[in-house]
This record gives sequence, structure tokens and C-alpha cells, in this order.
Amino acid sequence: MHHESPRTRWIEVEPQGPPEDEFVFGEGLRAACNGDPATWLDDAAARSFGSVGGLLPGNYESYLLVESAPAGVDDWWAAQRRIVVALAGVLGRFTDTPHEAWFAIWEGHESGWGSIEALRTLPRFDRPHRSYYLLNGSVADVDRIATPTRPRDWFRPDLWWPEDRQWFVGTDVDCWCNYVGGSHVMIEAITSRLPGLCHPATLNEPLRVED
Repeated sequence: MHHESPRTRWIEVEPQGPPEDEFVFGEGLRAACNGDPATWLDDAAARSFGSVGGLLPGNYESYLLVESAPAGVDDWWAAQRRIVVALAGVLGRFTDTPHEAWFAIWEGHESGWGSIEALRTLPRFDRPHRSYYLLNGSVADVDRIATPTRPRDWFRPDLWWPEDRQWFVGTDVDCWCNYVGGSHVMIEAITSRLPGLCHPATLNEPLRVED
């Protein structure tokens, strides 16, 4: 399943790509030098593929599922963006490195990405059944990630975490919700900021597959 649900704004267009002097995933973001900042996930998120613990590291106090925007709202993708930005607003308070964060984006979201030369040179890292581009920026830069084929359109990361690893957020191509791991206090703060969208999660439960 791909992110081509009626809830998205994706349309079939000839890939344009960003201007030559702009980073392919948007202003403010940078390519990682290599995939090393993600190698810790090999041991930390080692449960079975398709489970919360196969996506998120298993060393956090609490885990949370944050719902996606409800179907049927006007401009669903903009509503989804507001949820992620609100989440980042809380997360930025629970790290000592808010200006140093890592964003991973699955390489297979759009077939048109294969025509963008700049993507071919970006560092990647592998997880079970997935290969990701790795970007660097601040926690707040989650609001600035751009779609490579449509630079004016926002794109959400699949995995993101601060340099000090005090929390972790993950989703998958088959999901619209986000899973979060962190301290009890942080999870409570997210639940207060996004009432009605948050549910406790466990490492062994399967990821929620959503159309």
C-alpha cells in the first residue's frame, strides 16, 4: 500500500524537483554525511517487523499512538501536518538537543523520485524491509520537509528522533498514525496537547494498517 489514499493531495505530474541550489527535501534540512546516526536502531528496535517494537526502540518508559487527521476533513493533508507540528512542539521541550534531530524518509514513497538526480547521492540506511534517506535539522524543521517532486508541498518523515535520543517517533508506509516513545511525563504532555488523538501503545502490538 502506498500513500495514494483519497486523503492525500498527491496528483500525477511530471516531476519537477527543487531548484539546483535548494536541498531536495527543503530549505533548512541537510543531508546526513552517512547512515551512521541510525545504526543504533539495529539493536534498539529489534522486535518483529510489523510491530511497534520493530519500528521504535524498546528502551523508553511509555509508548503512544497518535491518530492521524480524521477522514473527511477539509484539506486532510494540512490537518495531518498540524498534528505533526503540534507533536513536535511538545517533543522539542523534552530533549537537550532540539536543534539537532534526524529525519528518515522511506525511499519508495513515489515512483517519480527515481528521476531526481539529487536523491541518488543521498545517504541511506536499511531497516528490515525498508531503506531510508537520512536528513538532519532541528526538531522544528519537521514543518519544513518538502516533497522532492513538488517542493511547495510538505512531506512527513517516517522516523525521527533528537540527537540525544530522549524520544522517538515512527510511522510506516502502511500507516497514517504516528507512534511515539519517551518518558511518562512527555507522553502525558502529548496527550494533553492532542486530546482525543492519543492511545497507549505496547511494543508487541502490530502496527495499525490504514487505508
